[in-house]
Amino acid sequence: MSPLDSSVVRQRLLPATDERLHGEKLSVSSTEDSSPLKRGFLYGALASLGRKFINAAGLPFAIIKHKPTKSPDLPSTISADLKVVGDLHCAGYVQVEGKVEGDIQSKSVAVGEGANVSGAINLDAEEALPFPEKAVRLSEEEFGPDHPELATDLNNLATLYQAQGKYTEAEPLYERALVIREKALGPEHPDVAASLNSLALLYYDQGRYADAEPLYQCALRIDEKALGPDHPNLATDLNNLAGLYYDQGKYSEAEPLLERALRIDEKTLGPDHPDLAPDLNNLAELYRIQGRYAHAELLHKRSLTIREKALGPDHPKMATSLENYATLLRETGRGDKAEEMEARAEAIRV
Repeated sequence: MSPLDSSVVRQRLLPATDERLHGEKLSVSSTEDSSPLKRGFLYGALASLGRKFINAAGLPFAIIKHKPTKSPDLPSTISADLKVVGDLHCAGYVQVEGKVEGDIQSKSVAVGEGANVSGAINLDAEEALPFPEKAVRLSEEEFGPDHPELATDLNNLATLYQAQGKYTEAEPLYERALVIREKALGPEHPDVAASLNSLALLYYDQGRYADAEPLYQCALRIDEKALGPDHPNLATDLNNLAGLYYDQGKYSEAEPLLERALRIDEKTLGPDHPDLAPDLNNLAELYRIQGRYAHAELLHKRSLTIREKALGPDHPKMATSLENYATLLRETGRGDKAEEMEARAEAIRV
């Protein structure tokens, strides 16, 4: 069974070939705090979890170029008037106030509220760990044991423990964050849904599908009630639950969820937005595994077209789409064409 693909806004799911989203994002405190550890800790993705998140303004941005930019002499602060085109690799710590049109690789990244980061932020979980641990202590001292700011920092720390496979350490932190948010914000708040998704992802990663399912279902209900039936968060929630069903071979349960997620994103993002590509790939893979090859091929071709137009022919996500399409081609007796797709994917990954 091929893994599914995912990339989107808040906590997008599915065991993915190129990335998986589906816990809550690492968050920056909204409080104007004098401590940079509190105000702008980690905002992005952990490579070990395959997460990709959006920028601090809450909006996705397309990558214009994808040429690695490697320089040990880059400033530790990307100021608001600077723009980095390509991937940014830093040996130490970097604060971003401007725009980075690519991925960031660093020990720790602080992203300002006005900054734009179009790609993933890949962090060394071991190096980053002291920062969220300190942030939890600072939050509890400043705000008390029941404040939503503390819940955010607990979530950050839990996410890093999860990245290290420390599930027993992560679980009580996610649970405490959930309790704080339910008490402070009410049980129907979208932030409660985010906590439920985070805890469900932890269960999912451990194969605890029966524990994860009701949490995903509850998050979906909360977001639909609070945000409406066409909000992008609903597409995320639908993908999360669909991926859980997919992994268990429950394809008839997964299909309507994936189809609805695609409809929501088409309506809210438009028919050519790059965030539609994972939706199309997910549904195509479901159709392929069911032997519905004609339907699957149409979606794979559309996903490829969108990604090539938005990201360029050499972007790593193109390799994922090409490999997925190649699998379908092989299963339908078109080995020569599959080899072409695989060769293109290999050239991109080199």
